[in-house]
Order: sequence, then C-alpha cells, then structure tokens
Amino acid sequence: TSAGIAGEVSDETGSGALVFGTAPTFTTSLTSPLVIGGTGTNSTLTYKTTTGVGAAGADHIFQVGNNGATEAMRILNSGNVGIGTTSPSVLAQIFSTGTTTLSIDSNSSTKGGCIEIKDKSGTGYTYLYAEDGVIYSDIISCK
Repeated sequence: TSAGIAGEVSDETGSGALVFGTAPTFTTSLTSPLVIGGTGTNSTLTYKTTTGVGAAGADHIFQVGNNGATEAMRILNSGNVGIGTTSPSVLAQIFSTGTTTLSIDSNSSTKGGCIEIKDKSGTGYTYLYAEDGVIYSDIISCK
C-alpha cells in the first residue's frame, strides 16, 4: 500500500533520491499477453534477463500451458537454444521423447524447403534439399 511504502522510504541524503530504510522485496507481474516494442514498424523490442553482466543461469525460459506448467523453449546465457530440453549443449537442439520432426516447407512452385550449410571458410556452401521424396546435395544453390 502507499502507506506501507511511505514508511519504508526517506530522503535522508537531501538529494531528492529515494532511499529505502530496509531491504524490501519487490514483486512484479505482467499478465497481459501483448508486449509491443514501439510504435513504428521498425521499432526494436529488447528482452533481457538481467540489467547487469549475465552469468550462468540467466536464461530466457518460455513457458506455456496451464499457468506456465510446460517449458516450451529455453535460451541459455551462452546463446544455445533448446526446444524440449532445459540444457541445450549446441546452438540449436530439439528433443522429444517421441518422434522428433523438423519441418522445412515452401509453397513455391519452383523451389522446396532447403538447408544451407556454410563451410568453415565462410566462402563455400552446401545445400540439402528434397525433390520427389529424394534428398539431394548441391554446391550451387537450392533447386
């Protein structure tokens, strides 16, 4: 309450800065399902786990389901992303106790889904794509 806050703060420094007499605990809650990064179509939305230097455990956790009971995705402080795992050990890891399917679709009449793999020099590429149920590899481009 306002009265409770008033009893915890003072201006003992004379600087106009808000000074807390004890170490209160602050609780925040955002229940609205919409977060907007700005008013323009090119506005940036920055999402941080901490305002200081991140450390192990400063992860982004995305929870879904009944009251957030299911973890859908986690981004570790290292940048590793896990779907179905709380400890991804590589840049992108998908895990399931059942069949795991990664779908790359295209509605193009000339090209299907394709995976582009850049070589370690950064100058060459290998492309994997499927055509009529057969997986192909090409060094020129996706077909």
